[in-house]
Amino acid sequence: MDIKERCISKKEYLKRDDSNVGYALHVQNNIKKDDYARLNTGEIVKVTGIRENQVDKKAIYFGIYDDDWCNSAAVENFSENIIDLIEVGDIVNKSEVYEIGQSEDGQKWVHIYTGALYYEEELEKATILTHEQYNQNCFKVKGE
Repeated sequence: MDIKERCISKKEYLKRDDSNVGYALHVQNNIKKDDYARLNTGEIVKVTGIRENQVDKKAIYFGIYDDDWCNSAAVENFSENIIDLIEVGDIVNKSEVYEIGQSEDGQKWVHIYTGALYYEEELEKATILTHEQYNQNCFKVKGE
C-alpha cells in the first residue's frame, strides 16, 4: 500500500468518510512500529510497538515505560516521515515554522523564522514543540 493511502490524516479521512470510529480502525490496521504519530494532545511520538494490554487489543506504545501508550482514537495523523506531521505554527529548535514545502526533486522541508531550512533527516534530531503543546503551556496574565 502506498504511504499516501496508509498514512492518511484524521482530517483528510473525515472529508472522505465522516466516521471517527472508521479512522481509529484505519489507524489500527495501518500504523507500524517506527512510524511517527501526532496525537490529539499535540504530541509527536515515535511508535515503539503495537501490542495488546489489559485495556486495548492494539495499544500503540511510544515510550520506554508501559505507561506510555495510547489507543488509535488518540492519533490525529501518522507517517513514517516526521516531516509529514509538522504543521505551520509548530516550533522547531526554538523558532516557529512558517512555511512547509517541497523542492523540485521531491525533498520536503520546513522553514522557520530564523531563516533556517530543515529537511527530514535533520528533523529527527531537532527539538519539536507542537503548537498545541505550546498553547497548553501558555498562561495569560489576568486582565489580558
